[in-house]
Amino acid sequence: MELPQSMQDALTLAGESIHIPDAQFPSFVEVAFRGVINSNERNAIENLKEFTSKDPAAVKEAYAGLVAMVIEAAKQDTDIESLSSLLEDCKFPPERIKEVSETYQKNKPALQILLGSVGRTPAHIYRIVEYNSRVTSWKDARDACRRTRGWDLAKIENRQENEALKYLLATECNNGGDGWFIGGRSENGVWKWADNSDMLFDDFPPVRSSINGARPTSTVINYAVIFKGDYQWGYVAPRPTPRMGYTKAKWVEKTSKMTGLNVILGFVTFILIDTASAKSKYRIVDYSPRVSSWEQARAQCRRLGMDLVKIENFREDRALKSLLATECSSTGDGWFIGGRSENGVWKWADNSRMIFQNFPPMLRSYRPGVPSSVVVNYAVIFKEDNQWGYIAPRPPPRMGYICEDKIAC
Repeated sequence: MELPQSMQDALTLAGESIHIPDAQFPSFVEVAFRGVINSNERNAIENLKEFTSKDPAAVKEAYAGLVAMVIEAAKQDTDIESLSSLLEDCKFPPERIKEVSETYQKNKPALQILLGSVGRTPAHIYRIVEYNSRVTSWKDARDACRRTRGWDLAKIENRQENEALKYLLATECNNGGDGWFIGGRSENGVWKWADNSDMLFDDFPPVRSSINGARPTSTVINYAVIFKGDYQWGYVAPRPTPRMGYTKAKWVEKTSKMTGLNVILGFVTFILIDTASAKSKYRIVDYSPRVSSWEQARAQCRRLGMDLVKIENFREDRALKSLLATECSSTGDGWFIGGRSENGVWKWADNSRMIFQNFPPMLRSYRPGVPSSVVVNYAVIFKEDNQWGYIAPRPPPRMGYICEDKIAC
């Protein structure tokens, strides 16, 4: 059994009594397993008052690592021997290995029911598109999906997919609208998906009217949506014009992870993000032609009482990249961060030295042109792969920007 190195690092924290005292470890393990199995307890770690660690960020990261291990173990049908070997590699003492192994064995059937589609059912990849005034109807939303081959409005066929999509929506950068269109459409109360197949699974509440008065038994056409506030299914009529984004999906023919697993791991990433947010608060702004330079981006941040983000260590870098991976950015090539260089000397926007940096190896050496010239470059994170890079002032870059507000601990 293998985990990505970042998750192994997080799991290692769970084995250390300095972060999770021995007396609290059984409760910690129980909460992690319940968080995977029961969607209502996915953030239960936030409510545990008994943890006395001096480093809450480490506790949350340890929790994320343990959750990731639980999911991966169930997915791979890992036996106790293999699980114990992984925990030994992560420096767990014998009594903690025993506690985790026994809890895993007890909960394994429930975990595998939750992840029961692994390896048998093709999964969906979802993309969430926020409301904008150019898409004013379910048909507009579907047309926008289908412009990219293989995509259509989301078709949700079982409880696992439904839970998965709801958790994905909960991490979205929702900045407008009342919710999202999904692929359901009814005519005279008969619901079908966008591909004209029958809607055999649904999650409409027993009594739920829409924000504009639609009813499931209407003799008019209605469209299925997921509302923003509570992530519940509902209905909207064509008029008045709903303020909805949309959720699109495509099939993955070969997959080792079901959709629900991907999104639960997305939840793990969300917990890891929160380990950095104890010290920092980010605001991610997508590209707009009104902001066409690093200097303008910084000015926008400072109007908010913030500054361009300063990334000071690997953990913060990893957290920010995880946050960017959940962004619903549909424009631009990436985001400005606070780094600026003159003749290869990098500093942050506050003029402090850039001690930590994560440029790819081929970008780390400075090759001056004309010796007497001053060459200025700006640090960015590119959208395609969330990797650091840098750009020159010209031609005008198509970059958003990331602001940061330092919060006292």
